Amino acid sequence: MNRRTFTKGLLAFYAVPSVVPPIAFGGNGYSQAICLASASTDRSGKHYLSLLNTANKKVHSVQLPGRAHHVISHPKLAVVAVVSRRPGYFLTIFNRHTAEVTHTINAENDYHFFGHGVYSSDGRYLITAENRISTGLGVIVIRDALTDYRVVSRFPSNGIGPHQIKLNLNEDVIIVANGGILTHPDRGREKLNLDTMSPSLDYIDVSSGKVLESHKLSADLHQISIRHIDVNQQEKVVLVMQYQGDKYDDVPLVGVHRRGESIKLLRAPNDINLKMKQYCGSVCFDAGGEYFAVSSPKGDLITFWRAEDNKFVSASRCRDACGIASSGVAEFIVSNGLGELYRYAISRKLHVFEKQKIVLESDHQLAFDNHLSLV
Repeated sequence: MNRRTFTKGLLAFYAVPSVVPPIAFGGNGYSQAICLASASTDRSGKHYLSLLNTANKKVHSVQLPGRAHHVISHPKLAVVAVVSRRPGYFLTIFNRHTAEVTHTINAENDYHFFGHGVYSSDGRYLITAENRISTGLGVIVIRDALTDYRVVSRFPSNGIGPHQIKLNLNEDVIIVANGGILTHPDRGREKLNLDTMSPSLDYIDVSSGKVLESHKLSADLHQISIRHIDVNQQEKVVLVMQYQGDKYDDVPLVGVHRRGESIKLLRAPNDINLKMKQYCGSVCFDAGGEYFAVSSPKGDLITFWRAEDNKFVSASRCRDACGIASSGVAEFIVSNGLGELYRYAISRKLHVFEKQKIVLESDHQLAFDNHLSLV
């Protein structure tokens, strides 16, 4: 696919007015009306796309054919793409106002989804991380929304188990968190290569699929799976990880990266690092790119970090919390497996994040899945 075609898109998308309501911010710094989305599951095991409104506190849920992982918001239209959890085969496109299914995408033969994806900024292209089952190697797949999400490009992710992917600011490079863990649908979610896993952070040219940079951790840390990433306005990448080694090992779980440099690993204070239980579930920069939040659901913990100097700021206990979305400058919304939603905003005098529960009304008793998205 030609880079100019990818980055420019078609004028048709820009000609369609956005129907997504704006986010309103109050004078106290807290966001007053935010629309969010998350995959969810009820007590009977049914799976949903849940749409959350923090203004009226309502949750509207639409049943899905299976468990989903990440909800991707279209940047121009009231559309969301819901990606199935690994190893999943469905990707469903919804109108988020009407809950109408507009497209149902099945993974192509010999492929399955890894749960994550991203739209280009014009909404023309949907990019997903996938697995080629016969080889066990990761693949990046680009689909054109204007041709009913037809596959227009496919190239290797340069690793095994690509999970979260992001675009750089110019949208000419895809940033890939290759987790390094080999799985096969016939074996469910069993991890098949823990002794030889080799996770990496990769930068891949959109137009050619050429690997521009590939970064790995040191050999003694090869079992730290790079899973989730975010990138701020200065193109600083934050990466969070899940350790697959001995349960008594004390390893760093957060890192940052800039192009042309090596991955820099960060550590929370010792007691906090241990409470993270070798597992980070999600990461998100705030709207200003000044702070980032990291969830550790196994440790019932959210940690906050300052991007400028990579310093740990504070931690907050939040039971089974995993999903994180930015709700403004120095603000985050966090969801958990109990169906709860919390707002965190920084106290600049104390340099700690203050926690406020958002009480929701839902027709279901839901457990929110791993990720939370602004829509």
